Amino acid sequence: MRAQVLEDECILDGRCVAVCPQKAKKVRRDVDLVQSWLADGEKVAVSLAPSFVVGLPADPGLVLAGLRKSGFAIVQQTALGAELVAREQYRLSQGNGILLEPQINSSCPVVVNLVERHYPGLIPHLAPLVSPMVAHARYLKQEDPELKVVFIGPCIAKKEEADRLEDVDAVLTFQELWDWWKGGEFIAGESPAVFDPPYPNLGRLFPIDGGMLKTAGLDGDLIEGQSIAISGMDNCLSFMESLSQGKVEGIRTVEMLACPGGCINGPAAAAQAPLNDIVNLFQRRQRLLAFYRSQSPQETASLELAPRLLYRDYEDRSVKGQVPSEEEIRAVLAQVGKVTKEDELNCGACGYSSCRDKAVAVCRGHAELEMCIPYMRQKAESIASLVLNALPAGVIVVDADLRIKEINNAARELFHCSDKVIGGDVGVFLDPEHFRRVLYGRRVDRRRVAYRRHGLVVEQTIFFVPEHSIIVGIFTNVTQEEERLQQVQEIKKAAAERAQEVINKQMKVAQEIASLLGETTAETKLSLIKLIELLREEQ
Repeated sequence: MRAQVLEDECILDGRCVAVCPQKAKKVRRDVDLVQSWLADGEKVAVSLAPSFVVGLPADPGLVLAGLRKSGFAIVQQTALGAELVAREQYRLSQGNGILLEPQINSSCPVVVNLVERHYPGLIPHLAPLVSPMVAHARYLKQEDPELKVVFIGPCIAKKEEADRLEDVDAVLTFQELWDWWKGGEFIAGESPAVFDPPYPNLGRLFPIDGGMLKTAGLDGDLIEGQSIAISGMDNCLSFMESLSQGKVEGIRTVEMLACPGGCINGPAAAAQAPLNDIVNLFQRRQRLLAFYRSQSPQETASLELAPRLLYRDYEDRSVKGQVPSEEEIRAVLAQVGKVTKEDELNCGACGYSSCRDKAVAVCRGHAELEMCIPYMRQKAESIASLVLNALPAGVIVVDADLRIKEINNAARELFHCSDKVIGGDVGVFLDPEHFRRVLYGRRVDRRRVAYRRHGLVVEQTIFFVPEHSIIVGIFTNVTQEEERLQQVQEIKKAAAERAQEVINKQMKVAQEIASLLGETTAETKLSLIKLIELLREEQ
């Protein structure tokens, strides 16, 4: 069955796009739409995410030059919207219990999707503020309502956010922009450009974990334990679970970003970092901070937006599926060999946080039994064992120390042994030199060998499997065939000896006949000679 995304439950974190080996998952492309606006002479502004410094493999000045060359009328930083949001976030944090605490920062659309679709009970904890992208778009359109705003960043979920809130006209990912520019060919040889004013300051730190708290002036609460910065989906899920169970106390503000390390590790960056590469992530963070320090701090006191334009509502978008019974869940778990609690490994390889969650998904038709890796491995090993034991030839598998790892039924019967030999030295009942020769020579060894101790003659093929550092021996019993060959050889030998006797007798008879014929011929010759002489004398 082909894997499908359940759109009603997808939070658009982009993991499937990043990890799919077949590159089957694609992000919706909006480049053609943006290009059509530019071609039609529309006035289009760019809201560029501050993570562009590490999300695009080009000098920041050349990126800005490329945007100018592409035809954008205004090129500003989304960090302007970040500062508007951060300022309001600080004001909310001083609200003395007006809002339910802890308040979760709403800048990350993946986090918002996670709450609305999977933890709707936590919606009151979401700060009722728009994201920096939306705040910046509203700021731009406050100045020019006819302006089209295009956000460019590393986030896939921003596309859906723009569709829902309608303030941003289009969203391009860094990868889309880089493809548009033909991998940088478009900006080659351009002179560096700069952003249009006004200029943000601390808002440029939003892409890294802790950046929102720093911008909002709440980073001091980190020391006091009243604020916390969380990044990475696993950490977000863990916090959501704890919060939904009432286990979180004393925290007032939560900065939450779905991507590990923040937006500098977004799924749609053109300069994509390897998954879970901590060193690369650290280097990205350092590059962004270096760029931040290289720019002169600018005051943004004149940056204003009507407070009502900074607020938003949320909705419960969770799928109200039927909850399976405990009996149904246990039945599914039993099908994959998880009968006891200890059997539930909760390895997460299937994509679910626990075996039980995956069983619930199976009951709802959202997952398959075969998604369980330990189960499939056990099943594969079981099938392999059945096939191995069904083979008529004996099979013995040994490790690099020539200790037996596996022996099938045919081999046990052939060499008159039991499973007790597993783990023992193969030299106990077979010649280890054949295995050792293959281990060091790495060549397939085929030969007919007599094991007189076992009364056997076998055709053996021994080969090395480097991927698993094992040596496999396949033994076919040819004892009866060898005995028949011996019998045939003996019959042939006896026939040859009998034939030789006949030949010898025939030769002897021939010689005797020849001897007799020779004497008779000589006597006849003498008689005829005498007759001739007599006839001549009479003449």
